[in-house]
Amino acid sequence: MTTATTTAPVALLHQVGARAVDWLHRHRDGFRPRRDPGPPAGERRPSDPSDEWQAPGPAAEWEVKDRLKPIGELAIIGKVLFREGVAGSRQAALARQLLDAAWRDHLEGGRLLRWMQDREPLSPIPFEIYVPFRELGYHDPEFEEHLRH
Repeated sequence: MTTATTTAPVALLHQVGARAVDWLHRHRDGFRPRRDPGPPAGERRPSDPSDEWQAPGPAAEWEVKDRLKPIGELAIIGKVLFREGVAGSRQAALARQLLDAAWRDHLEGGRLLRWMQDREPLSPIPFEIYVPFRELGYHDPEFEEHLRH
C-alpha cells in the first residue's frame, strides 16, 4: 500500500469525524430533556414526591430514559475520539464542551444517574452511561459509593 492510498482514508476519516462533531455541537440542544405531554385534559397523573425530575404541574414529567441513551452515546463517541487521537484541536475542544455540558447540565454531575439507579436498582443503564464519563475524567463519588452497596 502506498502512502497516497494510506493518506486518503485517514484524511477521509478525519473529515467525517470533524463534520460529525460539528453537527453534534450545532445540535447540542437536542440533548436537553423533552417533556412528556402528560395525561389528557381533565385527568391527573398521581404525583410522586420522590420524583425530583418531575416538572411543576401534574401534566409534565421529564422523559429521563429517552434523554440518557443519546448522552451515553455521546460519551462513547468522545471516549473514542480522545483515545484514538483522531480529532483535531478544534473538534477536541467542541467534543469536550459537549461532554462538559452533558455531564454538568443534563446528568447534573451524576445526580440523575443516582436518581435512576434508586428508581430502578436492577437497571444497568446508569452504570453503562457512567463508565465512559468516568474514563473521561468525570466522576460522582456518591454514585460510586452507591454502586458499592
